[in-house]
Amino acid sequence: MAKRSESWKASQLEKKRKARRELRQQRGYDASAYRQKDAERTRGRASTKTKESYRERVRKYEEFLIEEKNMPEGYKIGEGYPAPTLKELKEFTRWLIESTKGRLADDGRPTKNTIKVRAQEFVPGFFLETGNEISSQDATELYYWIENELVAEGVLSAIRKPKYNFKLRDFERAIIAFWATNDPFFMSGRYRVQFHFITLQFLCTGSRVSSFTPASVDKVGRGLRYKNIELVLFRAANAPWRIGWRLDQQFVKNNKDPANTMFGTAIWDCDEPIYSGGLFLLALALADNALYGFSSPEEVFEQRIPEGQDELVLRWNEDAKNRCIVRKVTAAGVSEDPLTKEMYAADFRKILANACYFVTATVHAMRRALGAAVKGKYSSAHVAQILTQKSKTVYGNDYLANCSGVDVFNALMGKPADNTHIDYFQGYSQFHEHGLPRRLPIEEEQKIDTDPQLITKATEIRNAESDDDIKRLKRDYNILKRKIYASMYQQFQSEWVQNQRDWKILTRGRERPDFVEQTAEKQAQCKVMPELGRLAAIMSSNVPLSFDEKAVVVRDLYTQCLRDFDVVYRPGEEPVEGLCSVASCSHSLEMLEKPTRSNHIHTCVRQEVSRTMGIAPRQVKYCWECYTFFDGDSLEFERHCASHLLSMTSQHYEVMVYRHTTIRAGYCIECMWDDKRAAARRMRAFERSTELRDHLEEHIEQKSWPSVCSDPLCNHASTNELDYRRHLHDVHHYNKTICVRSKKACKKRLSSMQDEESTPDRDYCMQLKRPRKQGKKPSVPPSTSTKELKIAFWEPPAMYLKAFSSVPAQEEDEDHESLKGMTWQAVNHCRSLNLPGVSQNSQTARSATFGTPDLTDGLNSRSSPSTTSSTFGVAPIDPRILETPSALLCQPVEETEQPSARSPGMYVESNYATKQLKGNTLLQELFADLAQGSVDSHGVAVPETDNRTIDHAPLSPISLNAKPAPSLTDHELKPIDEADYTTQSSSDMHVIEGSIKEAVELTGPMTRAKAKELAAKACQRSKDFQTSGRKARPYSQEEDKLLKTLMRKLATFEAVTPAFQKRFPGRSAISLRKRWSVIRSPSRRSTRLKPL
Repeated sequence: MAKRSESWKASQLEKKRKARRELRQQRGYDASAYRQKDAERTRGRASTKTKESYRERVRKYEEFLIEEKNMPEGYKIGEGYPAPTLKELKEFTRWLIESTKGRLADDGRPTKNTIKVRAQEFVPGFFLETGNEISSQDATELYYWIENELVAEGVLSAIRKPKYNFKLRDFERAIIAFWATNDPFFMSGRYRVQFHFITLQFLCTGSRVSSFTPASVDKVGRGLRYKNIELVLFRAANAPWRIGWRLDQQFVKNNKDPANTMFGTAIWDCDEPIYSGGLFLLALALADNALYGFSSPEEVFEQRIPEGQDELVLRWNEDAKNRCIVRKVTAAGVSEDPLTKEMYAADFRKILANACYFVTATVHAMRRALGAAVKGKYSSAHVAQILTQKSKTVYGNDYLANCSGVDVFNALMGKPADNTHIDYFQGYSQFHEHGLPRRLPIEEEQKIDTDPQLITKATEIRNAESDDDIKRLKRDYNILKRKIYASMYQQFQSEWVQNQRDWKILTRGRERPDFVEQTAEKQAQCKVMPELGRLAAIMSSNVPLSFDEKAVVVRDLYTQCLRDFDVVYRPGEEPVEGLCSVASCSHSLEMLEKPTRSNHIHTCVRQEVSRTMGIAPRQVKYCWECYTFFDGDSLEFERHCASHLLSMTSQHYEVMVYRHTTIRAGYCIECMWDDKRAAARRMRAFERSTELRDHLEEHIEQKSWPSVCSDPLCNHASTNELDYRRHLHDVHHYNKTICVRSKKACKKRLSSMQDEESTPDRDYCMQLKRPRKQGKKPSVPPSTSTKELKIAFWEPPAMYLKAFSSVPAQEEDEDHESLKGMTWQAVNHCRSLNLPGVSQNSQTARSATFGTPDLTDGLNSRSSPSTTSSTFGVAPIDPRILETPSALLCQPVEETEQPSARSPGMYVESNYATKQLKGNTLLQELFADLAQGSVDSHGVAVPETDNRTIDHAPLSPISLNAKPAPSLTDHELKPIDEADYTTQSSSDMHVIEGSIKEAVELTGPMTRAKAKELAAKACQRSKDFQTSGRKARPYSQEEDKLLKTLMRKLATFEAVTPAFQKRFPGRSAISLRKRWSVIRSPSRRSTRLKPL
């Protein structure tokens, strides 16, 4: 080989120098750019972040100089500032102690470790800021003085935070509660899967919390990513394969080069579902489309390892390698940002509290538990490696629990070790108590508003002037309120745990606490999401899974990850490509508000079921326990409800709304456990909390105290109404508004009592048809003569009526009370004048006075069963009214020229009563108004203010001493075959006997929809009656002017009425409608009956 010449070597060196020169130019090298910075000394080997914390301690020293040394505001120390003496250092330390509030000591004094660390940070920080170093002798003396003398003086506390290990038993309790009990906060399916997965990785790897869930300030580019995991399938003896993976911790403490330096941990998959992290990893990867060659769980479990090989290496798709696995998730979707450690730590605390732990754990407690487990089988070097510590002594110095891990007794006795008691005292099981309250009782929560700090803050808000100040103060108010709540909640938990453990001692452990798992909401969610129910059952049992069962679990986890939680829909009502699932509708749901989307589909499905079954929509009933439609009048629905009652164990009765959708209706606790009711009535569903509360208020008004809770699983005895209301909220989860008495309480009869009266026997009523809606000209049965008329007559009362309703007088409306008083005066005056009054029968009296008969499927009345008319469709009429008076007013007043809208019935001339009254003018007016009434489509006497005439024939002989029809019992419904009194009318009169008989025979059971509708009508009729019972006053010019103006602007009567009554509240809707018809030009010929 020829020897290289010197010239050639020189040319090669020149080429290399030129290449290096070009590389420097390409990188933009400038020799003078860092000369000044490089001339400075590093002043310590700490990281940049640590040095910043050192400088923060110097800021405290500057504050000390301003406060105590009279330095000017904003004073800063800089380069060359002289180092403080030992005396000045001690003075600054005492000032710092008095300015610091501790969290461990009861007196709020800071601990010696805290102050010593602050001093150790100040010493190098002062050197970084000034360049003058505090002497090591002064620093050593300062540290000794803090540790010993200040503690001896009582200035500092030597207390230390106890260290416990988060063991496997604690993990299992938390995860089972995480899957099987009510969620402490909203979490989507993706979040539920990834939270379980990442918590398991913390437990198995011993990593720090920031390794997988970075801090908010450092989240960019950090977090656990797919490139940090290597996934391999290994051949198994009892299965086609098992999963093993290596997880690399990239962002460990003091890692200067995280891109190239990582620490890996090898992990096996497990057959127990709680510890089967590989299944969660597969579900997350498939949901992110990150696994190369696989797009569904079925494809993964179809994979086999080739013959002759023991493993199969899987890989990630290139576009998914740098994607974060554990990400921030909301109901709107999944973000690309990693889940931060602040969010994870807060959620972990809530989940532990939800699992009945009153002292929370941290990820560091998992590191201690893992270190203790590894130390028992491996060397100290392996312990340091798994904890990513350089020194072998770190675990012994800083990671040991406060309680020794040595079973000293068995070691002394030479027996095998039993660490059961050690696990208890080292772990968090000592802080677990079944039945731990998850929120403050409403009684304690209401005390928060009386806190002096909140009162002061509220005063500041009221006195604030600018909007920015109000906004800021409100934010501070809410923060302060949350802090006070947390403090009171922690104190309440401690007292509750102590009382519970004392109770176990006093009962000698022979009584079981009344503790019911809070699972009602989770059970309802599992019905809406079946895969969640299967996962909850699997995680709760923790039974080892077979290979095929693992495939099913991955499929369910995968479904949970991809489920849309923006709006949740009930089973069978899911939209199809964003459209309503009912073919006849197909409306785009994107055009609707989120809270109305599920209701829209539900209404369409109900109408479709109604058409399919051939029944009315209001007759279609929905079972909220199994999400199925039924015929509400069928025996099948009754039996179905009875089957649910047998298995009803939930103590949650409030309406459940989940992601804009009602997933379970509310129930009345009083009705549900009333054995005297039919099963369908007991399970009466309320879709709105307000309706449920109004219904429950009626029950509360009827209760007497003390009272035992109706729920058979609840033994609480309430001493008074307030105690019962708080019990309903705290135990049975009714909305907190139930704790405050409603202003509308007990203004109506119990709807349950109304149901019992209106539907006496369900088996019989199911055979009845619903009454047909009467038209303007109802047909007359052929068997009925057109000259027959059934009439019930008034009788002069022999005694006063004691009550109109079962509701206490003090609870009635003032206007109602006034009306009752006027009615009594009218009755008494009728007695003295021998005029038609009210019957001795209270039922007839109710009908005569208020015109509100008891209808089987009609209006909800306020009256009690004893004061409700039992004669269906019979209008109480005095026989003398039917006689033609000698002086007949043929021309009514102006406001009554046009007939009011009403159903065909019987127009009664009431001038007779008006003519006979000569005494008290007020009583004349009142009784005339009571007597002037027509019969509406249901046979209800409607009071009127105008005079009507009717063609009639002479009366046949009658007996005025006959008694009215007997009342119907709760278990029989008598059709009116015979009338007590009959009279002959002319052919111009409509016959009501046939209509009455037909309505009675076709009457069906009261439905919730009809009861709700008719209750509103009853309230309006009562209001109209109160106003129409007065004498009709002529309309003034001001009233006519306002009415004409509103008619031009609003056009419709429904819009004009509330606007007019706001200005003139004394005008009823009936009177206003008549005046409307007078003012408005007639558009067609009047069909009003002409007077005789």
